[in-house]
Amino acid sequence: MPIDRSFLEKIEEMSADFKGMEFFNLPHTSKQVYRVRRPLSAIIAASSLSAVVTYFIDKNSEMNEPLIHVVSPDTVTIYSALGVDDRERESYLTSILISDPFRFGRFMDIEMFVIALQSQFIQDETTAAILKVVGNLTEEAEQRVLDDGVSQTVTAKAGIAKVENVHVPNPVILRPFRTFREVEQPSSKFVFRMKKSRDGEGPQCALFEADGGAWKHVAMERISGFLVDLLPDGVTVIA
Repeated sequence: MPIDRSFLEKIEEMSADFKGMEFFNLPHTSKQVYRVRRPLSAIIAASSLSAVVTYFIDKNSEMNEPLIHVVSPDTVTIYSALGVDDRERESYLTSILISDPFRFGRFMDIEMFVIALQSQFIQDETTAAILKVVGNLTEEAEQRVLDDGVSQTVTAKAGIAKVENVHVPNPVILRPFRTFREVEQPSSKFVFRMKKSRDGEGPQCALFEADGGAWKHVAMERISGFLVDLLPDGVTVIA
C-alpha cells in the first residue's frame, strides 16, 4: 500500500505537541480535544405521579437542588441543578405513562369502537348517547345516515321492530384517558363520524380531535398542581 502525503501529515498531526493559543482574545488549541464527562447516576424509570412524589421525598437530601419538569401530559422528569463546571443537569427519575390510547382519526368497526369507547374514556352522558347510537346501528338495507356536514342523523332500530331517527350532535365533549390517572382527565372536543365500509362489512365509526391540542396544556397544569400540593414547599415544578 503506497504512503501518500496525507497519510504522513496525519501521523505528524497526531504526534505534534498540544499547544494553546489565542486569536482575537479567544482561547484556541492546536488539536481537537474531548472532555472527560463526569459519572452520572442511572435514570430510574417509573410510570406514575405517585412514584415521582415518593422518590422526591425519600431522596431529596441526596439530590443536588432538584427540580421537576413536566415534559408532556405523559412524561415527568426529576433533574438536578446545573453542574458547576460542565453546566449539565443530571436526571434522577423519569415517569412515563403506560397506556393504550384511543386511535383517533381512524375508522373502525362497530364492535371495536364500542369496546374502545367503554374502556378508554371516562363514562358519562355523552359516551352513553354515542353508545346508544352505534349499539342500535344495523347492517340491513333500511339503515340510513343523513349528513349535513356538521351533524348526522341515523335511522336505527329501537327495540325489536320499531325504528327511530337518532340525532348525533357535533362536536362532542369527551374525556379520554390521556394523562396520569392521579389527575382528572381533561375534556376536549371531538368530531364523531360514521360511514359505511367500502367492503360491505357494515358501518364504521371514528372520532377526530377538534381542540387543537389545548388539552395538553390543561393536563400539564393539573400534573403540576398535583405535584405542588404533595411535595415540600419551595420545590420548583416546571410545566
